[in-house]
Amino acid sequence: MKVDLYEISPNKKNVFLPSIKEVAFPISDIKWAQILNSVYHTSAYLITLDDGSKGWLFLYMVKDIYGNKQLHSFKYGIHAKSDSLYEVLIERARKLAEEINCQSLSICSGLTKLNINLIETEKKTLLLDLPSTEEDMWEKFRDKTRNSIRKAEKESITIERGYQNLRDFYQGYSERMFEKRVAIHPYEYFENMFKLMPNNTELITAKYQGEYIGAVLVQYNCEGAIYLFNGTNSFIPTSPNQLLLWEMSKFCIEKQIKVLDMSESSEGSGVFKFKKNFGAVPFSFYYYTLELFQVRKPLLGKVKNRIVNNLIQSDKLYFPFLKKLLVYKRSHGRLQ
Repeated sequence: MKVDLYEISPNKKNVFLPSIKEVAFPISDIKWAQILNSVYHTSAYLITLDDGSKGWLFLYMVKDIYGNKQLHSFKYGIHAKSDSLYEVLIERARKLAEEINCQSLSICSGLTKLNINLIETEKKTLLLDLPSTEEDMWEKFRDKTRNSIRKAEKESITIERGYQNLRDFYQGYSERMFEKRVAIHPYEYFENMFKLMPNNTELITAKYQGEYIGAVLVQYNCEGAIYLFNGTNSFIPTSPNQLLLWEMSKFCIEKQIKVLDMSESSEGSGVFKFKKNFGAVPFSFYYYTLELFQVRKPLLGKVKNRIVNNLIQSDKLYFPFLKKLLVYKRSHGRLQ
């Protein structure tokens, strides 16, 4: 069996890559290597078994705030025909991590539980099965969900699709993350989704009296769709979230998509319950980690990390500066 490694980096042009099939969701599409390259200037890697016909693994490398290199797979970033082939892919990834001096290797297998000797972390994602018609989808909703959607429609919330509302979305997204003090991606991250994957990315926006109040960003292909980000404003007179999920479901049904991944949520949280009440079903979602050597935490890195965390928690920080800090923190961890 042939095992090949391809490096996809800003410095390597015209690299031939095999055509990868059986990508379950667009979040594991090879074009994501270009998105991460263009925004975070990181190298990405593709490992294939027999030109991808027996298996493949997408990876990218980042440095944590202490300067330690980490090798992560894309979300849903590994696929193989058997347990033994999964082991071949992960062993080659381990060797790659050692070759480029990575402190750790992290693999996201999505819904597939692997029988491998790595540290397993189980999380929860929620999947929404989509029928073939909007009418059938509407009938699946609880009365409370239908009433919430009708209420939003009666309040004259209008829906738009398209890239033209991306700036408003980013403002809403970054403000939501600001309130939670959660690391954020820069605007270019979202912009490049549309530039590099225009036929796989959609922004569905809600407006009230002509003003932006929220949006959801979804990526899709013929296999499925994934709800990636929400940009709903916090201080608004009405909530568009149920209506936005309904419009996202309708969009997927139009595209003849059968499953919508509504993304990971902490089990029992408000967001988890909201998605479940909409009809999504929880599934286990798996990450596997291998620590290759002890994490280095030099004094300068510790001081920098403490300063960044203290500034992020401050209530007096000017928002544009805080936004830069949250982007900086995001760039030093998992990028998907």
